[in-house]
Amino acid sequence: MGESLYNDIVPDIISDLKNKKLAIIKSGNTVVILNEFKNKDGNPMGVVLQKSNGIHLYAATDIACIKYRYDKFKADKIIYYTDARQTQHLAQIFMIVRKAKYIPVSVKLEHHTFGMILKQDGTPFKTRSGSTVKLLNLLQQATEQAKNLIINKKPNIKIKELYPLAQAIGIGAIKYFELSKNRTTNYIFNWSSILNFHGNTAPYMQYAYTHSGLKISRLQLVILTVRTLRIGLKLLGIPLIDRINSNY
Repeated sequence: MGESLYNDIVPDIISDLKNKKLAIIKSGNTVVILNEFKNKDGNPMGVVLQKSNGIHLYAATDIACIKYRYDKFKADKIIYYTDARQTQHLAQIFMIVRKAKYIPVSVKLEHHTFGMILKQDGTPFKTRSGSTVKLLNLLQQATEQAKNLIINKKPNIKIKELYPLAQAIGIGAIKYFELSKNRTTNYIFNWSSILNFHGNTAPYMQYAYTHSGLKISRLQLVILTVRTLRIGLKLLGIPLIDRINSNY
């Protein structure tokens, strides 16, 4: 459900918070002052719900969202998964919701953080900037990157074998690179790290698995050859084991 769902609810929320003396008008903005939170000067922090031009902010939407989820779905626990930058914001929203009694005390509000995906310069990707890559494009790019790697290592590979292999390596690399990180750890998105054939990466594990499988196949072939040889010698009446044992 998008933010627009709560557009009709927000004005009533703001009016109600004013009536309950939780929200006040300050410099033309509708603000909730929270004594429990202090700014850098040690003064109580204000959470802006609506600007003087009438535009309501995320705080108002998030309050409406929690109230809606309880009123509509009778939720007994509401869990937020965001990066750590939202910790203070959500703590303030949870407190306002509690003060306004929009949910019973028995309803749990939890915030679980996760790490940020960073650009090469160490700054986080921001979805609002419009510069982030769509998932479909990311997977396509991963496949293309893997395809180039395969061609460099095996120029004579057949075309019909190239794409399935590139897709397995590229998409597998993206999955593993994400899942191998601790949930709360920030990491830099880097193609050279994701598609590296050395270290803790999917391509390395795929290579190691394939290489091990090849060795096992060769060992099985040797065992099968020896067994076949023994059967053949036995049919010819040549006791291979006895002859070998007699040499010791």
